[in-house]
Amino acid sequence: MSHLKLDVLLTNGYIVKNETLKKYDIGIVGNKIQSVEEAGKFSYISEKTIDSTGLFFLPGFIDSHSHTDEAALNDIFNSKLFQGITSEICGNCGGSPAPINSEKTYKIRREVKSCEDNWYTHFRWMTFREYFKIANQKKLTCNHLYFVGLWTLYENSQSEQDLIILFENALESGCIGLSINQGHKSWTSLSVITKRKIFEILKYHNKIFSVHLANYSNDFMANISEIFTFIKKYRVKIVYSHIKFYNPTTNINYNYFTEIFDQTCFYTEARFDLYPFDSICTRLSSILNNSNNQLGGIKQIKILSNGANIQTVNGKIIPKDRAYLEHLLNKSDLLVSANGINQNTMFKLLANKHSFIGSDYSSFKICKNSLKTNHERGYSSFLKSFKLLMNANYSLESTISKLSYNPAIFYNIKNRGKILRNYYADIIICNITDDYDLCIEQILVNGKIAYDKKSTSIIKHGNIL
Repeated sequence: MSHLKLDVLLTNGYIVKNETLKKYDIGIVGNKIQSVEEAGKFSYISEKTIDSTGLFFLPGFIDSHSHTDEAALNDIFNSKLFQGITSEICGNCGGSPAPINSEKTYKIRREVKSCEDNWYTHFRWMTFREYFKIANQKKLTCNHLYFVGLWTLYENSQSEQDLIILFENALESGCIGLSINQGHKSWTSLSVITKRKIFEILKYHNKIFSVHLANYSNDFMANISEIFTFIKKYRVKIVYSHIKFYNPTTNINYNYFTEIFDQTCFYTEARFDLYPFDSICTRLSSILNNSNNQLGGIKQIKILSNGANIQTVNGKIIPKDRAYLEHLLNKSDLLVSANGINQNTMFKLLANKHSFIGSDYSSFKICKNSLKTNHERGYSSFLKSFKLLMNANYSLESTISKLSYNPAIFYNIKNRGKILRNYYADIIICNITDDYDLCIEQILVNGKIAYDKKSTSIIKHGNIL
């Protein structure tokens, strides 16, 4: 009988392959999987053995739309790991943690992250190379990949030529592409020549173009027609972000998006990300801007910072409550949650073969005994997605692929998203209840235990990928 020397041995856990469940042993050396064999087939010598009898081995999930960014440097921010996420795609919606080469852009970034996380680091970095160096020195809770954000480049540039130089430097540093806010001046004010140059660079480097869809009104198609023209010509990979619907034209917007997305897929490889909830989480300013018209199915608005609830009347905010909300807005553009997404439309998008799951949220500290103090996007996006898909008769293998392997392939995250020999050992050890709740016992990131249910501590083993 063969004797393999391992750093970590996981024994007697279930893995699904070809829709069949069998018990396996997983041998890990360093940060990679050395062997995946039927339980008991080989004899191993291992420094650490974890008996996983009755539990499942799943590949770590990939959050395709995260805003953790600098928050990953905070030692107490851990919410992503608690729901099985081992890798995050950051730098979304046009904003990224680098480059920050002026006091003005430092202040802008600090304001954005303080609003999202109530925290901002004192570190400063001029380039992504500097940021990556600091992040890898401090270690991360999860593995990270980054888009470079266009409005960050825009605010750091003296000219469009400067913007292009910073853009190329970011890609050469390892960024996976460019993210934009479709309605922000950083995109709308650029010359057509510079936009063409951006797409030429993306095509040359085989990088991804990520679009924050900022407008869901009846002129939705017209607002992204220019982007669609570039996609037809350059055929770069594209991600449409923020697929969410919360106003009276929900079904119209869904039809518009389906039309443009189907056309996009004819020319290039395209995906979209969403989070699977029947409520939205957005800025207070967004709610107030829409409240001049009826807010559709939104019946209640919750201020996340203080827990206050505001009821709407016939889809409108009454003057007294509006005055209170505007008073809050004068102090800070707070995060609020509100019921109102069309659930049927949301589920169609969730089940679409082109969709990825993104929390659209930052990591933050979770109190295990009071999860409800944090917005559900931050602590249960993937747990809820898993349950919804399984209850919709998705197979276990297909569900896991949607949450892990499919985004790994699109974002070119090599050797992650499956439990195979020579793949990185990002592994969830969990129980799956009859109701498809994931009860996570342990999580390995890069071959080391980052979370153990029996312990209160989180150990950082993530890297910039």
